[in-house]
Amino acid sequence: MPTGVTVDAEGDVYICDWSSNGQHPGRVHVFGPDGTFVTSLVGDAENLSKWAQMTVDANADYVKRRREVSLRNAESEWRFAVPTSVLFDTDTDRLMVVDNQRSRLQIYKKLKNYMVPQMNL
Repeated sequence: MPTGVTVDAEGDVYICDWSSNGQHPGRVHVFGPDGTFVTSLVGDAENLSKWAQMTVDANADYVKRRREVSLRNAESEWRFAVPTSVLFDTDTDRLMVVDNQRSRLQIYKKLKNYMVPQMNL
């Protein structure tokens, strides 16, 4: 379900899609200025947000359960769950994605010198 859209200075369009009838986790689809599909971002957070880490640190049960969950499905934590909003800052060439369920903001820097468009974020 599309929930947010933004456009960068080159005309690339970024659309939040928090789920497709539950068939996949949330992602951000990227389209070129002419509407051609470029790629999908699925999230690649390396760490918990500051607030999530404080919650985990304050409760030993969270630490224990988080380790158990991480062992079973380590990949899911760094992916988007429910991306709901996107903003492209044209001054810094950064794409900001709000993941509502994971309570975090993921920021991507747009690189303009890659030959393969999919690798520009």
